[in-house]
Amino acid sequence: MDKAAVEASSVSLTKAIASAEAMRTAKSFVEFRTAWSDYLLAAGRIFSKLEQGAKVSGKSKAWFGRKKHERQTDPLLIYIHHARNADEHGIEPITELDTGGIGIGSAGATHIKRLAIGAGRIEAETSGDPLVIRITPATARLIPVNDRGAVYEPHTE
Repeated sequence: MDKAAVEASSVSLTKAIASAEAMRTAKSFVEFRTAWSDYLLAAGRIFSKLEQGAKVSGKSKAWFGRKKHERQTDPLLIYIHHARNADEHGIEPITELDTGGIGIGSAGATHIKRLAIGAGRIEAETSGDPLVIRITPATARLIPVNDRGAVYEPHTE
């Protein structure tokens, strides 16, 4: 394996790790979407650098051939590869925002006398069965991507 290719792929690995951390700590959908795109680019760059570096010896070519096969058969790697292509070469989104919401209900009969929502709080005065309030936060999610006419579903395991 060419030493320069290993060093170049190491730089891209560092970028991928930083992007994964940026996704984990994102405070907004835009931050998450940007970090995901950066991650995909870095992951693709790692593969490309190693592909070029593997051309110097038979042993490296054989190793890279196994990695290429893995990328073509592993569902997660397939999705990452095609999501990168769709992001880089297409205009359709590769993520979406589930806005979340608030669900209010009960298992039986409940009379709500007063309900106040605001400033990060929910207050209720009720009678009857207990009131159940379910808060679902907004979340970013990966979506199916279209790459060269084929659709690739996000891997779920």
